[in-house]
Amino acid sequence: MPLLATAILAILLLFQTWRARHGETRFPPQGSRVLAGGLDIHFLREGSGQPLVFLHGSEGSLIDLPTELIASLVERYDLVRYDRPGHGHTSLPASLHSGPIENARILHEVVQALHLEPSLILAHSWGALPALIASIEYPDSIAGIVLLAPWSASSRGLLPALLWPVRLPLIGPWLASALLAPMRGPLIRHSLRSAFSPLALPHSFAERASALWLRGPGQVRAFAEENTLDRHFLKQYADRLGEISVPVVMVAGDADRAVDPEQNAGWLAARRPDWPLHRCPGAGHQIAFQAPEAVMAALEECVALGRRERPTARDRARDLVLRHGWNAAAYQILNGGMRTWFAPGDTAVVGYVVRAGVRIVAGAPVCAEEELLSTSIAFEADASAAGERVCYFAAAQRLRAVLEGRPPHTALVVGSQPAWDPQTWGETLRRSSSLRGQVNRARNKGTMVTEWERERAASEPGLQDVLKEWLALHPLPALGFLTEPVRPERLGDRRIFVAEQAGRQIGFLAMAPIPEREGWLIEQICRRSDAPNGTAELLVDAGMRAAAEAGSSYVTLGLAPLSNRAPSGAGMPGPLVRLALAWARAHGKRFYNFQGLDAFKAKLKPDTWEPIYAVSNEARFSLHTLYAAAAAFSDRPPAAVLFEAVAGAVRQELSWLRQARRSSEPNPPGAPPA
Repeated sequence: MPLLATAILAILLLFQTWRARHGETRFPPQGSRVLAGGLDIHFLREGSGQPLVFLHGSEGSLIDLPTELIASLVERYDLVRYDRPGHGHTSLPASLHSGPIENARILHEVVQALHLEPSLILAHSWGALPALIASIEYPDSIAGIVLLAPWSASSRGLLPALLWPVRLPLIGPWLASALLAPMRGPLIRHSLRSAFSPLALPHSFAERASALWLRGPGQVRAFAEENTLDRHFLKQYADRLGEISVPVVMVAGDADRAVDPEQNAGWLAARRPDWPLHRCPGAGHQIAFQAPEAVMAALEECVALGRRERPTARDRARDLVLRHGWNAAAYQILNGGMRTWFAPGDTAVVGYVVRAGVRIVAGAPVCAEEELLSTSIAFEADASAAGERVCYFAAAQRLRAVLEGRPPHTALVVGSQPAWDPQTWGETLRRSSSLRGQVNRARNKGTMVTEWERERAASEPGLQDVLKEWLALHPLPALGFLTEPVRPERLGDRRIFVAEQAGRQIGFLAMAPIPEREGWLIEQICRRSDAPNGTAELLVDAGMRAAAEAGSSYVTLGLAPLSNRAPSGAGMPGPLVRLALAWARAHGKRFYNFQGLDAFKAKLKPDTWEPIYAVSNEARFSLHTLYAAAAAFSDRPPAAVLFEAVAGAVRQELSWLRQARRSSEPNPPGAPPA
């Protein structure tokens, strides 16, 4: 019996493979390709005017708009339609999930890659989830959203239970693909008829969709994950709809058999009464085919609403940062992926992420110093009402002094931060022959550093190449929170200094403002692998001198994690936390070169080292809070990141061992000496 079952599965897989190739032959890709989020995205771009991106639903593709509506859209908009990962002619790699959060990131990357910022989003069905998430996490990318028959309620019923084989490691998608093979035709026809009801299913649409849907393991996995991972929207984003400041207009058919309009569009309208909801009598789920005039009207309404001047949450946060930013991490609360909490009257803002039931704050509340305690109390009360704890990560002595004496609060030293007075940088350079030698070494190789205007940096592909190479040479897991890479096209209020050699960009330094201290955070230093020794030091020298010329009195390179160069004076954590930190100091170099980062900052001869803390509102800093803080730097559980890092370290060790063995082997007869 096992052999028979294996043979049947193999036959079904072969049949699926043949059918997939046959479908692609009948309906080959008609558009172009763009690299976004590391994926080769298939897209079509037509028309001119305001950018408009169409986001199709689950089991759909870029064909999910009627020809007549497309013709109307391209007369007014620069229309981009793309196949989401695992749909149409865009593949879904094994390393990527097809949940709404991942799709929001891909949407943001597509908008950036095609230079569409900010773009209107026309989202159908399940596409509403990534569209709404993108407007929260990447507000600068989105100008407005029109939702067609939006899906916002979680999947229920029999379907998620039938998709369990996809979750099996390695073989899951293949097994599910084989099991779905005999049901594929009826499943697709049922789905299409339900979507087009009460009208008839167009034959040409059905023919193309049947050829391109669920034709391989990647598409089956996307289908499975999108019908189960949508729960992440309700868990993580339902309470954040109030953060969306762009205009949103909804259109739903009252005869929709696929997505209940009351439980979905009605659910959204109940939480955001300011979002217009237009109901189309007699229309079903494929509302673009059945009420195209309502779609055009909704887009016009969305554009009109967008013309009304209203500050976004990011604009409000930036205004507070530029007035009260004192902590070195203050400007980083404007990074993508941060949540923002505002005190009444916009007197303060807190940037944070939530991990494992803990709000991990970027540094400290941004507010006037005299309001630091009251702001922290109000923010922690808001967190408590949501059943969450608070940890201020990368906080300086000022916040620790305010909170640690107010139980229950405890501080944990997470590293040290070097600081300079740029007005005395010239004297520092004069006293240090080693530092001066590095700077001169780069200059003698013809390296020149100049400050660039933000507009020039945004349009220079050479800087993108520098960043891309630098990231490739630092193969860490995808990080976020306070470690998001500074991209030349998204500098904001930062200053950028570029190192060039023979007219070629070989490195750059980005500095973020610390306004209340009249200072700057040297946030990122990137250089090519073939840049001369001393390029990084020469970039720092340029940044220091520019800060001094501007009258600044404070510059820092930010946190050196696990560094103990500064006195702490903090309370003693529990034994498990002490053990975890000791292990990280002993073995962390296998995952990230903390010691190398600390040594680089030290050789720049800082005037002082400041202790940096994690301050938690608990009697003793717990292992759970430490875990949550680690989780803030990745979209995945720390255990998974740690496993990948260990696996990478093992592979590197084996590679070194093989090289050592080869080098110790005697040369074969007739071979030249090594």
